[in-house]
Amino acid sequence: MTVDCGGSAVFTLVLCSMKYFLTRRHGKNSNRKESKAAYLQSIKYSSSDLEHATRNFHPNNKLGEGEFGEVFQGILADGTEVAVKKLITKPEQGTQEFLDTVKLITSARYQNLVKLTGWCLEGEQKFLVYEYLEQKSLAQVLLNQDTKVAIDWGVRCHIVIEIARGLAHLHESDPQIIHGNIQASNILLDKSFNPKIGDYGLRELFPDKATSSFGPHVAGNLGYLAPEYFLQGQLTEKADTFSFGVLALEIVGGRSNLDRNFAQERMLLLEWTWKLYEEARLADLVDPNLGKEYSEDEAFRLIHVALLCTQSSPATRPSMSRVLAMIIGDAGIRVFPSRPGILQQLLQAPLSQEAPATLEITTVVDDLHASPSGCCDS
Repeated sequence: MTVDCGGSAVFTLVLCSMKYFLTRRHGKNSNRKESKAAYLQSIKYSSSDLEHATRNFHPNNKLGEGEFGEVFQGILADGTEVAVKKLITKPEQGTQEFLDTVKLITSARYQNLVKLTGWCLEGEQKFLVYEYLEQKSLAQVLLNQDTKVAIDWGVRCHIVIEIARGLAHLHESDPQIIHGNIQASNILLDKSFNPKIGDYGLRELFPDKATSSFGPHVAGNLGYLAPEYFLQGQLTEKADTFSFGVLALEIVGGRSNLDRNFAQERMLLLEWTWKLYEEARLADLVDPNLGKEYSEDEAFRLIHVALLCTQSSPATRPSMSRVLAMIIGDAGIRVFPSRPGILQQLLQAPLSQEAPATLEITTVVDDLHASPSGCCDS
């Protein structure tokens, strides 16, 4: 009787290899979990830490207030400046939901996102601790007449590009993060005017957050809301695209999307932009404070992309990665020649999901002054 030692040895070797591989993979996963848990524990603060940092949340330290809560400037024991968000939550929003949100926000780390540096959960009190950004919000430095500062054209281009880059990152991350509340007050600026997107990931913690002005499951600033979100509560990444388009127009025009100081026809920025587009007067949209110190080609390209972002049907809006490519000149621009349904019109008629006819334009269009090289160096 003969024994096939060779076959037996091979079989044993395969079993050992499989055991080693599975053990090693399990070990790696365990190490990742332990590493993430250790990291989350390392950035945990006590409520007394944050009370001391913010002088017991003194009104003089308050930086602002949004739909998710109030934000206070603070200085930690080691001298680090931070922004502490005191969340408005409900008793039924438990510990695990909050910790899952913290994990989601930390997993989405990126240069164009406001960095989460800590958290606190004690009883029903929930806090998020972010890096402090010196220039505060884009709304304060560009749109608020009392606090605005002069921002030149090159910086404005840079801000638009980096916001687009940050949104594209959120939409392409795993899991995908839809912001749901892109507006000037949620774009924070560091001392060099580099923009960072704030309040991302919080929609997961507040899925039913709503204000009395809108329908159920709808929240945000009215002027930035996509029609399908406003009317039907449908929130997809294309709602962020719409909001980005409105924000881009604000940056070009140096004014809010709704400004009652203007005459009726200019009050709503998006409608005013379409009127100028139809009359071939897009230069009238550019912030007059810039004088002649801007590129007309770059401005017109930004406006065209913004109009594309704010089409009525989500299916006709580009993805944010496509938006970024069009802005910097890596992709041609598709322009929709028909005016999209503006909010007042949408309230009087059901939303059409059919995509309007499109017009393909070459990268250089003389009458629209589209720039083939993009807005500026990315």
